[in-house]
Amino acid sequence: MDIIQTSVSASVLIVAVVIIRTLALHKLPKKTFIVLWGVVLFRLLVPVSIPSRFSLYTGLDMLKGLLAEDFYFTPTMKTAGISNMADAPVTEVTVDAANAIFPSPVKIVWFIGMSAFALFFTIVYVKCVRQFNMSLPVKNEFITLWMQEKSLLRPVQIRQNDRIKTPLTYGVFRPVILLPKNTDWKDEMKLRYILAHEFTHIRHFDTLLKLIITIAVCVHWFNPLVWVMYIVANRDIELSCDETVVRSQGETMKSSYALMLLELEKEKAYSPFANHFSKSAIEERMVSIMKTKKMSIMAIVLAVLLVAATSTVFATDALTTTDTSSGENVKYAEKITDYDDKDAAFTADSSATPFSSHKGTDVYDLMNFDGKDADFIADSYGTSFSSHKGTPADEQKHAVDFDLEKAIADIKSGAVKPLSKDNLPDGISKDDVIKFTDQNGKKSDVNLNGFSIHANCAHVYTPGILVVNAKASDGSCTYTTFDAIRCHKCNTIWVLDLISTTTYRVCPH
Repeated sequence: MDIIQTSVSASVLIVAVVIIRTLALHKLPKKTFIVLWGVVLFRLLVPVSIPSRFSLYTGLDMLKGLLAEDFYFTPTMKTAGISNMADAPVTEVTVDAANAIFPSPVKIVWFIGMSAFALFFTIVYVKCVRQFNMSLPVKNEFITLWMQEKSLLRPVQIRQNDRIKTPLTYGVFRPVILLPKNTDWKDEMKLRYILAHEFTHIRHFDTLLKLIITIAVCVHWFNPLVWVMYIVANRDIELSCDETVVRSQGETMKSSYALMLLELEKEKAYSPFANHFSKSAIEERMVSIMKTKKMSIMAIVLAVLLVAATSTVFATDALTTTDTSSGENVKYAEKITDYDDKDAAFTADSSATPFSSHKGTDVYDLMNFDGKDADFIADSYGTSFSSHKGTPADEQKHAVDFDLEKAIADIKSGAVKPLSKDNLPDGISKDDVIKFTDQNGKKSDVNLNGFSIHANCAHVYTPGILVVNAKASDGSCTYTTFDAIRCHKCNTIWVLDLISTTTYRVCPH
């Protein structure tokens, strides 16, 4: 999955989280939204594919499969194998070699933007840290006693600085609570609230969370929804901190705590990696503080279920297998039937062309098709595969000899290796659009970044076609097809002979 696909799929999750937040901000624990933003960050920054039967994208693929037309095979010339790919017919001018060597303009623009934002945040951070380092230790009896009451594995310092106007916390492994020099050191209640707030940020590793959010913004700087996440997630960090403080100090202090925030809501220093009393959305914080109450078991259970459901539906990918339904709705053949000295005739097209090619061997039990769809037979003598839908047979029919039994034997012996990003046919890149089409014309995407090989699976083999679409920056594309076999249990794919390769000046796909 490339950066654009990752950003788009994460955008759907961001919209879902914002909607949930709008509807349930004052009904669920504020940590619920911190966890949801963590799921968003994982989706944005970790390039792994987690397929799920309950994913939104699995449902969309099922709907697309119901609406899509059958796959069409164009007349092609069969070559002996993948190694002979260079001998395959080419109908147009091949892609310029420079496109394969140099990055595309889109990637260059993305990299420049990412570098610019990373440089900006770094400069701001370094400037702020230089100011923060010009601070002095606080020598105050109340603060000394307060520090003795707190225990944390990381060393915490409380310092004062004359260049800031509101309290803040910075640092991850050696956190520092920085207070303005003009703080009223005699107002112990106010000091207690401030220290409790900042110490909560430290215990929650909020500075580290802000750093990760900033990295996500730099990587996905082109996506406006990621900037929405940056703003809203930082608000939720403050809301969660406020909620923790109110519950630890007692709900009777809500009013005084809220008034203290209002007093501190003035000009303040800014750092993208420092936690402080947020200048934005102060009204939202006031309302949230006043509505804070003891959380019920039902609300906690609802929060857990909501996080699990949102993550499963919006943060997972489509199930790569085409088998997303129950037994009787399986779109490919999996039931083995024995035939004894009987030829099999199958309707290949509307002209009822017969195919007879097996005797005394196991074949796949076939599904029923209408008169214009393809039928398939697989045995030790060969395979005939025809696919068209009410169109001239000389334009859409594709029939090649294919020894399935020998192919399976080669797979079991290890002569044919499973498809992976480290084992690709010549001329094919892991960044190409790759799809597998089974004998019924059912397509499924092949995501090599999330592709896994299951060597211990008791494979059930489904023959089909692997289609690879390599798009170039100039708008052209190379369209390559291979005979292939897939296990419909674990989705492992083995690529066999090359069928054809065609280059288009303008990509029609």
